[in-house]
Amino acid sequence: MKDLNTINKEREGRRNLSQYKALIETISKVEYKKFSNLGLIDLSEVISLATYTVYYLVNNSISKELYNEAYITKAVKWAIRNEMRRRYKWHVM
Repeated sequence: MKDLNTINKEREGRRNLSQYKALIETISKVEYKKFSNLGLIDLSEVISLATYTVYYLVNNSISKELYNEAYITKAVKWAIRNEMRRRYKWHVM
């Protein structure tokens, strides 16, 4: 079992999602406006999906180098659009 000091050192090495809060909200609002007329997803779901995507990218990267904002933006857009494609196919059936 790990002691408290080891756990705190591991947490210091991780990035905090609050650094990406503005980016996540901006991307989510823009993408939501594109799909809001379909009525398949709420803004809170889009924000949640964007947050999970950023969390996955930041905490599961192999190298310690972080992705730049352009890459994170594109990854979030892809995640939201893929989810909407999946939902739209289900909705049409």
